[in-house]
Amino acid sequence: MEEPVEYTREASWLRISSHYKKDRVEGMPKISVIVPSYNQAHVLMTSLDSIFEQKNVDFEIILVDAGSNDTTSTLLQKCKDKITRLYYVTKYNLPLMVNKGVSLSTGKYISYLFPGYVYLNPYSLCQIARIAHENNFPDFIYSADNHTEEAFKSYREAFSESLIQMPSNFSIYPFTHAFLKRGFIPTSPFCMWFKAETFKAQGQLNYRYTFSKSIFDFLCRLHTKKDISTVTTYWAICNTNSNDKRVLNLGALFGRLLIIFKYYGLFTAILWFFRDKPIHIISWLLQSIRRVFKTS
Repeated sequence: MEEPVEYTREASWLRISSHYKKDRVEGMPKISVIVPSYNQAHVLMTSLDSIFEQKNVDFEIILVDAGSNDTTSTLLQKCKDKITRLYYVTKYNLPLMVNKGVSLSTGKYISYLFPGYVYLNPYSLCQIARIAHENNFPDFIYSADNHTEEAFKSYREAFSESLIQMPSNFSIYPFTHAFLKRGFIPTSPFCMWFKAETFKAQGQLNYRYTFSKSIFDFLCRLHTKKDISTVTTYWAICNTNSNDKRVLNLGALFGRLLIIFKYYGLFTAILWFFRDKPIHIISWLLQSIRRVFKTS
């Protein structure tokens, strides 16, 4: 019997390295990577190291910390020369922290990488910068993400022949109204790169939302604008494996529902809720009932 493939970062990079353009060319844009942190010293350096090792590309790191009281400050002291800007805020609000990082950035493109996530290889940002340069600097660039969780594999759909040869642990959707109406964002938020001037012109992230809701809201808002240019690469740039537990809750469910209603109307929102989410609703109800019996 064939042994299962271990989807490590190194193994994934070896399998797809031939698809990357690794050479730096004249005119490639600078990329600003925003890293918001709060008491995540145990995974922060893993993410920072994956940025530090990026090659053949002009980039800057803007770290926005919400007053961590663990060993984050000690770690940052050791690598302060590699961090372009370090800014402290008094409140842990991810959309607000990302927006602050954008306001401090000087790159033509902006992205974000949260502690616990890593770029898949040392040419990830070089690949994105080359794609931007070769496509006349589009407003929005996105790539596939790389993951190992079975739950995320179920989201992958072969909407294009380009995906047939892709590893099954890659996930990507088209950036279209059809998919946004169904509540799908094209890829992981950490595999998105926005032209800085476009990001700012669209009002940045709504800090009154959670991060996932603010991203979905921003993409819906972006797609309603005319003359927005986008480019994608089907090869993974970022590894979104994480030890974080993703727990579905009713607030997140209705939050997504309200955003779909806001941009696409009541009928589309109702259709999304009853067509795509009944299994999640049942799951949430069962979890709620279990918690009630455990506490009684």
